[in-house]
Amino acid sequence: MYVIKMEQDKTLVTTIHSTIYQGETKADRLFFILPREYDDINFADCTLLLQYILPNGVGYSEELRMLPSAYKNEYYQYGLTINSKLTSVAGEISLWLKAIDIHNEIILISKETTLEISSTKDIVDYFPPAALSQIDRLTLDVSRLNRDKADNITYDSDSKDIQLASNGLPIGDVINMTSIIQDSGVIEFGDDVLPGGEKGDDNDVIHF
Repeated sequence: MYVIKMEQDKTLVTTIHSTIYQGETKADRLFFILPREYDDINFADCTLLLQYILPNGVGYSEELRMLPSAYKNEYYQYGLTINSKLTSVAGEISLWLKAIDIHNEIILISKETTLEISSTKDIVDYFPPAALSQIDRLTLDVSRLNRDKADNITYDSDSKDIQLASNGLPIGDVINMTSIIQDSGVIEFGDDVLPGGEKGDDNDVIHF
């Protein structure tokens, strides 16, 4: 639990601190405590926004939900479950509150405060050499799969050879069609299955 209180001078003060780690989501909650009124403003009649800028310079705005129970009968409480946007980048977040009335007019902006998102270690950096070699082997397997997969078929009209190709390079065994080409110079499929799995009809032929 992380609690931030707004004082009468609009200062935001952290009253309960907890460590929030990069990548956490739903593991903790942010609470904001505000006086019931500021001058003649009653926050119950307003929409309260949490606005913040991440360490990488990306900004977000999120609506805070008022909790049903008051704090010491003097303050309103608002809560926000820690989400992946808030913890996406490690470092110091700059944040403030903005109150908007029913006419969508900005009636209050608090002073800024900061929230620290702690970095976490990447376990891959601590894998033993044996584990790293397994990852390397998997990477090579994927690379070979991409390299060796067939994505085309070639035909040499002079030699009557058919061969699969991958990335423009021949792969697999060469199939010579000389002995199976009919006297007419075509192969008729009829109701047989065409290359690629489609079913042919009487008009489906391959010319050589």
